[in-house]
Amino acid sequence: MMKRIGLIIGLILLLSLVSCKTYFCLQIIDGQSGSIVESIRIEQGETFTVKFIHSVEKAPIFESFYLDHEGRIILKEVKFKKIGVGYGRYLPTLYPSEQRNGWYYMSNINVPVTLAYRVGYVANHTLVIRGRDYPFSEFVPPGDLLKIVSRRNSYVR
Repeated sequence: MMKRIGLIIGLILLLSLVSCKTYFCLQIIDGQSGSIVESIRIEQGETFTVKFIHSVEKAPIFESFYLDHEGRIILKEVKFKKIGVGYGRYLPTLYPSEQRNGWYYMSNINVPVTLAYRVGYVANHTLVIRGRDYPFSEFVPPGDLLKIVSRRNSYVR
């Protein structure tokens, strides 16, 4: 009887450990139709990047994000060659930049964000996660709106 109780308790503990791991997915959504065009599994704390060429400055920008414990998308860092029009003159004051190897870094931003991008003709917006590139132009045509959201325990292809 004690063996059985021990086995049951062991199984309950094992199941609770397995179920503690919360998974999310990044859903890439067509801003026009609202349909999900891609779904990518991601874990809490895992980082991903959106890279693009600034349309005015014609210089690369890398925005790094992570998912917090609630699954919110948090802007962690921005890396750029030149300060672009879209970053304005106040953002560097709020999040001072540091220059290293010809790049500017605004680090430790840690602010929840909503991701919506107008897919550019020049920008070549690309989501990078686990070393894999997902060019936005594969999901919607240039000029269209694309959104990236986090969903808890959603189906992932």
